[in-house]
Amino acid sequence: MNVTSVDIARVAKVSQATVSRVLNGNPNVSEEKRAAVLAAMEATGYRPNALAQGLRMRKTSTIGVVVAGITNPFYPEALEAVGKQLERVDQRMVLWDSDRGGEDAALDAVRQGLVDGVIFTSVSEGSGTLDEALRLGAPVVLLNRGSADASCDQVTSNNFEGAAEAARYLYQIGHRRMGLLGGPLVARTARDRMDGFLHGLRELGQAVPDELVRDALFTHEGGRMCIRELLDLPDPPTAVFCVNDFSAFGAIDGAREVGLDVPSQLSVVGYDNVAMAAWRSYQLTTVSQQLDAMAGRAVELLLRRMGRQEAPIRHDRFAGALVIRNTTAAPARQI
Repeated sequence: MNVTSVDIARVAKVSQATVSRVLNGNPNVSEEKRAAVLAAMEATGYRPNALAQGLRMRKTSTIGVVVAGITNPFYPEALEAVGKQLERVDQRMVLWDSDRGGEDAALDAVRQGLVDGVIFTSVSEGSGTLDEALRLGAPVVLLNRGSADASCDQVTSNNFEGAAEAARYLYQIGHRRMGLLGGPLVARTARDRMDGFLHGLRELGQAVPDELVRDALFTHEGGRMCIRELLDLPDPPTAVFCVNDFSAFGAIDGAREVGLDVPSQLSVVGYDNVAMAAWRSYQLTTVSQQLDAMAGRAVELLLRRMGRQEAPIRHDRFAGALVIRNTTAAPARQI
C-alpha cells in the first residue's frame, strides 16, 4: 500500500499541513515537529533515508539549470560542461528549457526547496524570474549570458573584446564592407558582441551601415534568411560577423543556396566554437569560449553561495580566442 502524507501526519501526530511544510523545506516548522515528521517518513518508508537526511539538513544536492533554445548546439555543450563539474562535487542536475515554461518551473522548485541553487545560462535583461529567485534568497549564478541589472555572480566570455578581435581580423585580410547578424537586444550576450564588433571597426575608421545589420535571433533559420536579405542588396557585404555559431551556420547555408561560395565570395565568422564548427561541411572561423573553465567557475561560485559564504558579487569574464578555419578569405572584390 502506498504511504501518503496523511499517513505520515497520523504517525508523527502532526497536521498534514506540517508534513507538507517539512517536505517543501519550509523553515516555519519547529525542530521537534520536523524531527517527528522525518522519523515517521523513515519508519513508513515514505522516503529513502538519503532523502530524509537531505531534508533534515535542508539540502537536496540538486542544482537547477535553465537554458533556452535547446536545439542550439551551444546549449548541449554547455550542459555537458556544467554536468561534469557538478558530478565532480557530488551534485545532481535538473534541467529546464525556458522556451517551454522552464523559468516558471525553476522558480517553483526554488519556492519548494527542491533545488539548492540555480544556474541560468540564457537569462534576458529585466528577467522577472531571476529577480524573484534572488528575492527569495536562492543561490544563483549566471553562466554565458550576463545581466547588468542582476545582483548575483556572473560568468561570461569577454564578448565585447572577442567580437572586436573578429572585426580586426576581417579588416586585416582586406574586407571593408561587412555585415552584422546580431541577436535579440534583450540578451546582453548579443548586445556585447554587436557593440564589440562595431567598436573594433570604428577603431579602424570603418562603419557598418544600418542596411547591413540584421537580427538573426540566434537561430539557424534567422541566419539563413538574414544573409539572403543582405545578398539581395545592390551592394552586398563581402563578409559577415554572426553573434553565435548557430546563426553563422544558417548564413553559410543561405549563401550556398543562392550559389555563392564561402569563403571566396563571402566570408563568415561566428562566435562560440561549438563542435559543429569544426565539421567538414562548415569549417567555421569563430571565436572560441573557454566553456569548461567557465562552467567550473560558475559551479565554484554557486557552491560558495550555497555555503552561505559572504563575499562580494563577482562578474568573471573569460577571454575568447579567434579560431581561423575555412570560412574566411580575402575578398574577391575590393570596396
